[in-house]
Amino acid sequence: MASSPEAPRRKALYPMPVCTTSGQFSNGSKITLASWAAKRLKSKGGTQDLLFSRTVLQSPAYAVLFDRKGTLENNFQTFAKLVGCEGQGIKCMRAANADTLSTANDQLNKDAPDGWFAVGPAPDGDFIRQLPVLELETVNYWKGLESIIISHTADESELFVDGTIVTNEQFTKYLGVVFPNFTQAAGLNDVIEKTYPPPGPGKKYRSQQERVKALVRDVSFTCNTRYIATAYGDKAYNMQYSITPGWHATDLLPTFYNANVNIEMLRSEAFVTYPTANYLRSI
Repeated sequence: MASSPEAPRRKALYPMPVCTTSGQFSNGSKITLASWAAKRLKSKGGTQDLLFSRTVLQSPAYAVLFDRKGTLENNFQTFAKLVGCEGQGIKCMRAANADTLSTANDQLNKDAPDGWFAVGPAPDGDFIRQLPVLELETVNYWKGLESIIISHTADESELFVDGTIVTNEQFTKYLGVVFPNFTQAAGLNDVIEKTYPPPGPGKKYRSQQERVKALVRDVSFTCNTRYIATAYGDKAYNMQYSITPGWHATDLLPTFYNANVNIEMLRSEAFVTYPTANYLRSI
């Protein structure tokens, strides 16, 4: 029954509870809660109340997607065609069944560059106004957090680099596919190649595999943790999960401990030989 307008309001017996969110990027075909939460810290330029006061971000990763009139639009049109909605817009795709959308999503990401994804959260000029690093740098993010834990694993990129890039020419072409044309015109791709120089004996990287892994690690994972930690200062707590093999998502084992999970699986032949095979392919 509705209360009378004259009835006095009861005072809260307890303060509002502390709400903590957490998220981890752990799916090979799409961006999951971790990167969404990481971006949401900057939603609406940091002016929108997030309704939580603490957060834990494990491997907050996302692809650098910002070329709305180029790569993003091309991916949208490709996806529409895969769904069977070429030239029919978003309304047609919303009417498609889940299996069709799932198959199209798998195909779209299968054709993405090594260690990259075709789709994911991207700046729209409103909810996500610009790239998160720019929002953080210009202090446009939510200040109401009490604390934030940001973590990454010791070897984030191993599972995302398959060793198909074996020459310097392929690496250069890879950069051209990953980053928009205007970054090339500005000379930024040349800067990236100098930062991640060609491999060889006595060089920074022993193989193209190591070179690509370092790039994917920094661009998609560890730089994000640094940006967020720098922005939140003494409210931020950093963590690196390094238990062997230290791959992406292995930190979920202690996060959601389950006595029925076979931990010895991580020492199995399949796990041991996978990175070795990739390394040999890239020499």
